[in-house]
Amino acid sequence: MTKGAAKDGKVSLPGDGVEVRYAKPTTIPLKKVVGNLAKNRLHDLKLVDVLFDASGQIHADSSGSLLFTIETTGQQYSISIPAGVSAPPRDEPLRLSAVVRGWRASNSDLSLELKSFTVNNRQSES
Repeated sequence: MTKGAAKDGKVSLPGDGVEVRYAKPTTIPLKKVVGNLAKNRLHDLKLVDVLFDASGQIHADSSGSLLFTIETTGQQYSISIPAGVSAPPRDEPLRLSAVVRGWRASNSDLSLELKSFTVNNRQSES
């Protein structure tokens, strides 16, 4: 079940979703949590978005690819910025909301697709 995979995360079912929240900084087992959701028949649904909200920074690696680094744990995920979404500042603290991609394939790496971000409590405009 998702609750076991979430480690110290609090799992709740608000409305038609599953929410996992962490009260204190910890390494987030994102692939394991999302994998357990998929095993629990989430993959049978036609329209499913797995959303991820966290604070951190976006920066480019040596190849120019963008990475999001979680502020409190240092975990990194590749991130893309789709057309129509404002470009976030690089190397500055921000809070983002992103769609998790790659969770439907068991051998795929997870990546993030930016939906919105906040810098100094100012929401991005898309």
